[in-house]
Amino acid sequence: MTIAVAYAGGESSKAALRVAVAEARLRKMTLVVISTTSGRDYETPRYGGEDTLHDLELSLRATGVSFVIRQPIASDVVEGVLEEAERVRATLLVVGLRRRSAVGKVLLGSLAQQMVLDASMPVLAVPPAVVESHG
Repeated sequence: MTIAVAYAGGESSKAALRVAVAEARLRKMTLVVISTTSGRDYETPRYGGEDTLHDLELSLRATGVSFVIRQPIASDVVEGVLEEAERVRATLLVVGLRRRSAVGKVLLGSLAQQMVLDASMPVLAVPPAVVESHG
């Protein structure tokens, strides 16, 4: 059994990762960190390169939680995360939320919101207040 976390490297992802580690430890489950890209974004911060992954691995090793890092390539980031979470049979998906203005929500949409609405498993959404309190 696994806990999955959508990870893009930003502060909301780091907060979601902290929560996911705690959940995996509490439930004695493996943590699957999912960092996906559309294939055009290899150089963006949303897709962890070798240095980022090395730092992430070191950080996760220190937690004592069993983990796997997955980097699926998908035409749609949300679909990539959700398909990978289903593939690993995640019992819970953890996502971080960012604080955005009302206009930003309308114009840009939200990847986390899409994940919450489209996921076939329960989703734990880590609110901006948790992100900001640890930032």
